Amino acid sequence: MTIATLSEVLQPALKQGYAVAGLVTLGWEDMRAYVAAAEAENVPVILQAGPSCREHTPLPVLGAMFRHLAENACVPVVAHLDHGYTTEECRTAIDSGFTSVMFDGSRTPLQQNIDDTAAIAEMAHAAGVSCEGEIGFVG
Repeated sequence: MTIATLSEVLQPALKQGYAVAGLVTLGWEDMRAYVAAAEAENVPVILQAGPSCREHTPLPVLGAMFRHLAENACVPVVAHLDHGYTTEECRTAIDSGFTSVMFDGSRTPLQQNIDDTAAIAEMAHAAGVSCEGEIGFVG
């Protein structure tokens, strides 16, 4: 199976009424374990590189790790940037092979967040990458 976008795994889940696990990764060992578990259950999986993960591993390295696992998996694997805080961070993720980005502009004024999210969505969609945004705060 090849790497998948978020849209490619969530649309069938929505239509058929099931969930897809989005799992925050911290390193190679848990990435491998998450993919192995998804393969054992024959379900897609979303590997998420959140801020804590990115503190220790650069996005280009994470992108290569996610893509390597996906290319060798027998189930769809999404490479997802979780809570990208800047346009540049989202661009780097896209350039590094991520198939999904989540821009978190919730710390900015609403109109700036909307404008930044729209620009990132346009950039992501031009690259064939899924995009989501965050408004507000989830405690």
